[in-house]
Amino acid sequence: MKRLSLLLLVSWLLSGCVIPFIGSGKAGLKATTSVPATVILDGKQEGTTPFEKIGLRSKTYRLQLIPQSGQPWETTLTLHDNLMAVVERTIGDNDQESEGYIMELEKISDKSQSQLSVVTIPDPAAVRIDGQPKGFAPITVTLSTEGNHEVIVSSAGYNDKKVPLSVPKGHKLTLTTQLSRTKIVSSSPEATESATPEISTTPAPTPTSIKGQTKAIPTPKPTSTALPRPYVEILDTPTDWLNVRSEPSSGSNSKILTKVYPKETYKFLESTDSGWYKISLIDDQEGWISGKYAKLFR
Repeated sequence: MKRLSLLLLVSWLLSGCVIPFIGSGKAGLKATTSVPATVILDGKQEGTTPFEKIGLRSKTYRLQLIPQSGQPWETTLTLHDNLMAVVERTIGDNDQESEGYIMELEKISDKSQSQLSVVTIPDPAAVRIDGQPKGFAPITVTLSTEGNHEVIVSSAGYNDKKVPLSVPKGHKLTLTTQLSRTKIVSSSPEATESATPEISTTPAPTPTSIKGQTKAIPTPKPTSTALPRPYVEILDTPTDWLNVRSEPSSGSNSKILTKVYPKETYKFLESTDSGWYKISLIDDQEGWISGKYAKLFR
């Protein structure tokens, strides 16, 4: 009966395409990479990717993936008896161009719940589960439904990472995700001011805090003509608005000044290597927006 339960759990997890094995008595590790890489565990060469091994001891390992070309990578991960950890890695020429995730499954005391813990590089990053925003990583949530789920991790200046997963009841899945940086791409030569979409209606002013004083910074009123270049146009966002911040970061030290909305245009001032755009607001105010949700017209 115990063996049958394990087999059923294996089949259920296979449907999620993420945790392919639950063994008996020992731990397992599966690693896949975009290009072949040598797998080294605790300094011992174990093989090359795609790699899968069961019968490992339950403990914390130092894992190294050494590709023939591209950026080598190493991490630590904890393996647990009867459970397999999964590593997926897209190897780039350097660490900023590389991405991937680690899944570590462990048992929890509450057999009626399944939990998901999301850790991201960079930190913080926005986390959505099945299309619903859950906050910023690191974050732990209790999954309300069984079956397959999709996690999307996003951060300004980085490519989104989508990860399908399933978590059985009585277990916690820790998902550690590394994002790769995006390249700032300006508008194509074919783009012209005449092609700029009509600007949406301006919302009411939003209270904010600037230099310790509470003040309202209204969004600039839309105009019927395009701004002189360079300018940015706000693109569609998951929330239907985009925060304007005091610093080029989504961290706690970066204050939200106001909100801007899709199809609105603003004067472009400067950009950062991490993908943030500085724009001009009214009353000589300035702020930073994520270049991921804006199109730059130079």
